[in-house]
Amino acid sequence: MKKKIITIFILLSTCIGYGQTSDVISPGKIALGLNFSPDYSYRWLVAKPSFGWMKEIRDSTELPRLGFTTGLSLFYQLTERITLESGLQFADKGVKSTIYNDYIAVNEDDPAIPPDGARFVYHDYYLELPIKINYIVLSGKIQLFVAGGISLNYFLFHRTTTIIVGTNKKSSGSGFDGNARFSVALLTSAGIDYNILKRTNLRLEPIFRGSLISNYEAPLKQYQYSLGINLGLYYKLK
Repeated sequence: MKKKIITIFILLSTCIGYGQTSDVISPGKIALGLNFSPDYSYRWLVAKPSFGWMKEIRDSTELPRLGFTTGLSLFYQLTERITLESGLQFADKGVKSTIYNDYIAVNEDDPAIPPDGARFVYHDYYLELPIKINYIVLSGKIQLFVAGGISLNYFLFHRTTTIIVGTNKKSSGSGFDGNARFSVALLTSAGIDYNILKRTNLRLEPIFRGSLISNYEAPLKQYQYSLGINLGLYYKLK
């Protein structure tokens, strides 16, 4: 009798140990994907009273422009309705200028000065590490979700493109332009996941990204933000 009890105990222990080992890391909870988001990119400025004139000039000469965010996404399913999302993203943020032609009156006979003026496009390039929680509101073949989190951003470099109005001439130059090397942004979004294949989903996600700390080392505090439509394709591992 004692031997039978010991045998049964060993068998049960083996089953329990096997069950615990299989649940430590479940590949079925992991998904990898690619994403691309065209973004409406701009910034808001905060100035001390003594630098209010500088803010007014920039607000009157700078406009939003189209940027983008793209990269790799990693998902880990925490519960039936909650997913942790991260990855590595490359982003092009910035603004563009109105047409500058006021300086023409200084020397109208100078052939080097474009007769119709020039405008500038400012690019700020970042590597971003998003950390986001997705909550499934409605499940099924089509899932509705809401999400929120932060993004840890590393500034790479700045590029300015000069466009001569009325011609096809362009020129560009790169540098750092006073941008803070590190910044943090808030992420909020909502969207839909559509199960197109057994383990493959298509995601459409309107998303807002907004700086929580100033990303510009200058008399004016600058907070970049963007509104985008994130399109993603991801694959669930077995």
